[in-house]
Amino acid sequence: MTYNVRSHLRAFQAAMQVRRMIRLTAKRPLYLYVNTTNVCNARCVFCCYGKMKIEPQILPMDLFEKAIREYSEMGGGAVSLTPVPGDPVLDPYLIKRYEIMAKYPDIDRISFTTNGIAFPKYSDEELKIILKSSFMIQVSIGGLDRQRYKDLYQVDQLENVLNSVSRVLKIKKSMGGDVHIHLSFRTDDPHFQERHREKLEAFKRRGCLISHICDYGNWGGAFKADEAKGVPIINGSSLVKNDICVYPLLALSVLPSGRITNCGCVDITGDYLNIGDAHNDTLEECWRSEKRKKILSSFSQGKLISLCRDCNMFRPTKHFGLPPYKNIRSYKKLPLEFYMLYGG
Repeated sequence: MTYNVRSHLRAFQAAMQVRRMIRLTAKRPLYLYVNTTNVCNARCVFCCYGKMKIEPQILPMDLFEKAIREYSEMGGGAVSLTPVPGDPVLDPYLIKRYEIMAKYPDIDRISFTTNGIAFPKYSDEELKIILKSSFMIQVSIGGLDRQRYKDLYQVDQLENVLNSVSRVLKIKKSMGGDVHIHLSFRTDDPHFQERHREKLEAFKRRGCLISHICDYGNWGGAFKADEAKGVPIINGSSLVKNDICVYPLLALSVLPSGRITNCGCVDITGDYLNIGDAHNDTLEECWRSEKRKKILSSFSQGKLISLCRDCNMFRPTKHFGLPPYKNIRSYKKLPLEFYMLYGG
């Protein structure tokens, strides 16, 4: 009897949490993606970067500041510089973008994901600027075996990346900063953490957060299992999708072209979930637009956009009932658990 009461109580609390998150995200994005570049220096077998048909792009500085200013006017909050796909450390204006964001007190908890390959091009002083103003930096690493890293990332850069991580940790220690360094290992080995337990514990002792995945997204159906060189790719079209996906509820994404998409996950060019253009539209207009309303209603109406229909990253609103959301009460100071779930 006690078990049933507790079970019902947990279910009720989760349901209330879902409703609260839906109300919260109805007003404005919980966080903002700004894709400053679509260029990458790796060719990961689980990423569609090698299949991209668009030219390399850098988000113009005026559009970047416009997006940050408009987000601040909406109330500000978390900003992710993680491109979809690409690597923000390759952005030639990255330091200047941090200087711009520093002018807006409402912008907090800046984060990004990088493969870490290009860290050596930054001086210690430049890295201090990044570390001082960031909440989380996630480094995507293809395991700890040189040959397997090379097979997965298609570049021979493991030693460079590990040296860069050590350098970043050393600079962080000298600064006494609060930035979280998250080592996100991507492998095809379900026993990776067990096999490398001692090395991973050594990273933890230096203050690193550790996570690991060994199955991957299908980039909205554009990426097939036989193209991933043995890396597990889940079929997305077999998922039941009669509830709204949490991703378009959580955020919007400004692409290097200036296009604005309601998907910060797999809509690489903004051709599918486009809700505006930063050249002409404000972020608030895009969030309240009829285009976005149509995207959200497409789930319950069974009229899914092809990208959503085939995507295996779909998460229904009941996902909001999970622990990472229970401490989210406002648009500011998102909890660390949220970043561990979404990777910065």
